[in-house]
Amino acid sequence: MSAFSEEALCSIKNQTLVLWGENDRLFPIEVAAKAVAVMPDAKLLRIKDAGHLSMMDQPAVFNRAVLNFLLDKMEH
Repeated sequence: MSAFSEEALCSIKNQTLVLWGENDRLFPIEVAAKAVAVMPDAKLLRIKDAGHLSMMDQPAVFNRAVLNFLLDKMEH
């Protein structure tokens, strides 16, 4: 499934945002979807027109997603 075991992914208790480039040729988007499916409180954001380095391919989208995620955590 991923570099992390299902047991390890299930043990993550914090809310998690997984950012993934839809065109990642190293690890397909299905890997992210399977990982998020077993994590207790995870959300997957698929980044269009981005590959494995989505933060470089779509920096504004990536940064906005991280900022919104962190700001939401501060409000709660």
